[in-house]
Amino acid sequence: MIVVTTRHVKEALAQSAAAVQVGTAFLVAVESEVSPLYKQAILQSEGDATTLTKAFTGKYARGLKNDFTERLKDAIVAPYPLQHHLTTAIRKESTAQGRPEFLSLWMGANGHLAKEATVADIVEELLGEFSC
Repeated sequence: MIVVTTRHVKEALAQSAAAVQVGTAFLVAVESEVSPLYKQAILQSEGDATTLTKAFTGKYARGLKNDFTERLKDAIVAPYPLQHHLTTAIRKESTAQGRPEFLSLWMGANGHLAKEATVADIVEELLGEFSC
């Protein structure tokens, strides 16, 4: 289960999970040092916006669908870490040009539910009623 909201935490714990892992919600935190371009892409994403792709690294990872992931969806790519090194210049130039359609924008399947807030506020929102 991909945890982004209090409902996700409750569902995971109701299914006997001992813990939950949160990632994407913290990528858009005020304190996060990811690029503003990356944060904006997550915050503007909508449901069903992610894909599993090898396009950037040669290993499957979940990220935001974009032009690059779609173009390489059925392509044979180099194995990890060679594909990562082969796409470095593309990612660097895309960042410089502010073009998220050629960036690796890793995020969970429910990342479109993430909201920009402080880390403290995100934790309070996720665990508020569970806190002692």
